[in-house]
Amino acid sequence: MFQAAQKGEIRVFVATEISLLYYLKQNQLANIFGYIKEKPLYSQVYYSASTKANAALIETVDSGLERISKAERKDLEDKWIYLEEREIPANFLTLLTEKEQTFLTETKTITVQNESDWAPFNFNENGIPRGLSIDLINLLAQKAGFNVRFVSGVSWDEYLEMVRHR
Repeated sequence: MFQAAQKGEIRVFVATEISLLYYLKQNQLANIFGYIKEKPLYSQVYYSASTKANAALIETVDSGLERISKAERKDLEDKWIYLEEREIPANFLTLLTEKEQTFLTETKTITVQNESDWAPFNFNENGIPRGLSIDLINLLAQKAGFNVRFVSGVSWDEYLEMVRHR
């Protein structure tokens, strides 16, 4: 179903958030599917249950669940569910070709060159990328839903070589 939606074969689907986020994580995709997290179509609470004869077992299970720390639960969720999905805004997607959309959904981080001394466009100040082009790249990344890794401290020829071998 998710693949059919991704390919445009279907236009709408209903799924659990956990299933969707698991699919996105397994396929290393950004979340190109629009939904309103605060307004689920349906939600469900899970309860532990047993036969009436085993009521003490429920207390044991609930007691055990209470001993699972938030950090341990987060570790499990991080392993199985991609909770921090990248959102690519729908209005931005409409401006892109199918090839560009595919690139963005499959790319978590782009690598960008950072000059050491080309102020005010692109320079490095105390190890921090600065300048107009840096701010523009960061704004684009925020709007498009990807991360940026700046590479600093190498010569222009070395940058070109890095691009050639990409």
